[in-house]
Amino acid sequence: MVVSDSHGDWPSLARVLAWAKKQDIRQIAFLGDGIADLSYAMDRATYYPAITAVRGNNDWGAREPDIATLEFAEKKFLLVHGHRHNVSSSYSGLLYIAQEMGADAILHGHTHRMYFEDIKGRLILCPGSSSRPRGSGPAGFATIDCQPDRWFSPHFWSLEAGSIREHFLGTY
Repeated sequence: MVVSDSHGDWPSLARVLAWAKKQDIRQIAFLGDGIADLSYAMDRATYYPAITAVRGNNDWGAREPDIATLEFAEKKFLLVHGHRHNVSSSYSGLLYIAQEMGADAILHGHTHRMYFEDIKGRLILCPGSSSRPRGSGPAGFATIDCQPDRWFSPHFWSLEAGSIREHFLGTY
């Protein structure tokens, strides 16, 4: 599961984690701007999965790195918040870093907009924001199905009043 930009709204993040617990999701990538929310949300959801986190531009004093990698299901993911990598206008720098690191996918936050694309065989994905979406998209998060010898299957989920529902962005 990929989640980002909770910005102090730990109750919404707790809803996401409670949903993840029911789905038996065991690995979470948190892409910044809400590092402090994680412990409150995990306690509220009574769920403590493996989490790889990077800090965002609003995570003052956080000890998490600006960039991290995560290996899962024979795939390597590059994790960044995105504010230091100009994700609002270009992916060229991140594509270069991903190539150098041998990453199959780039996961970023910061824009608060759900998005995915295949660029040169690499998945680029932003899960949106679990609390403050921008544009016309809902608050939400993403999951990624990873199968050996297959391309990624991203799914986006919206936090609607009282429920979590799949949000269709398209498929490859």
